[in-house]
Amino acid sequence: MALNLVKDLCADDKDKLKQALIISKEAMEKRISLWDFINQKIIEKNRILSNNV
Repeated sequence: MALNLVKDLCADDKDKLKQALIISKEAMEKRISLWDFINQKIIEKNRILSNNV
């Protein structure tokens, strides 16, 4: 579905396709960083809670 959307938006324009791929990669990297941060906070909170028991 996402590929079809990119195809429709970029058509045969190689510059638009290249830009879409770059932005997509950046977005995925930001998403990974966000979830890594969330995971780290959960780990930290679990350590604090387990030390209080």
